[in-house]
Amino acid sequence: MSQLPKSEEAWLRELNDQYADALAFGSPEEQQRLISQGFPMPEEWIAAKSMSTMELEALANTGNSKAKMFYVDRVSDEIGSIRQSGQGLDTSSSEDMALLSRVAAANTMVLQLMKSTRSPFAAYLDGRINTAMTQYGPPESMASAILLAGDLGDVRASDLRARYFHAHPDMNAAEITQSYEGRKRLVLRQGQPPSP
Repeated sequence: MSQLPKSEEAWLRELNDQYADALAFGSPEEQQRLISQGFPMPEEWIAAKSMSTMELEALANTGNSKAKMFYVDRVSDEIGSIRQSGQGLDTSSSEDMALLSRVAAANTMVLQLMKSTRSPFAAYLDGRINTAMTQYGPPESMASAILLAGDLGDVRASDLRARYFHAHPDMNAAEITQSYEGRKRLVLRQGQPPSP
C-alpha cells in the first residue's frame, strides 16, 4: 500500500477496520491465499470506489460476485451512517424507502454469496452489513462473522477473533453464538467443504 496516494491508503485502512482487520495481508503468500478465497484486493476496492451505487448494482445483477461484494459494502456504508447515529428510516420519505430497498437487495446478495462462493470474505461481509443495519453498530455481528469465516477456511480467524474479542470485552456471548449457529446452519448445511 505504500505506493498508493496517502488519501487512498487512509481510506483502505479505514475499510480494513470495518472488517476487523480481515482485509490485511502480510506477505505475497498470504495475499495469494486471500485471492484464492475470493477476497477483493486493494486495487479492486479502489476501482469500485469510483463507481456509482447504480453502476455497482447493475453489474451485480449480471451475476458478478465481486460487484455484489462491493455493492453490499456500499449499502452498508449508506445504512450504517444512519443507524450508527441511532436514527431510523422515515417510511414517508422516498429516499429512505429507496435505501431500504437497497438494504434488502444487499442482504439477499450477501446470503447468496455465502452459499454460492463459500468465501470467508462473504462471512465478513455479512458481519459488516448486519453491524451497519443495527442501531449504534454493535460488535456482535462481526464477532460471529469471524467465527464463520474460520469455518469457511480463513486460517487467520483465530488470531482475528482473539484481537477482536480483546477490543470488545463486553460483547453478548449468547447473541454471538446464536448468530453464528444460525449462519453456520444456513451456509454449511449442504456439507460441502470450505474454500481452500
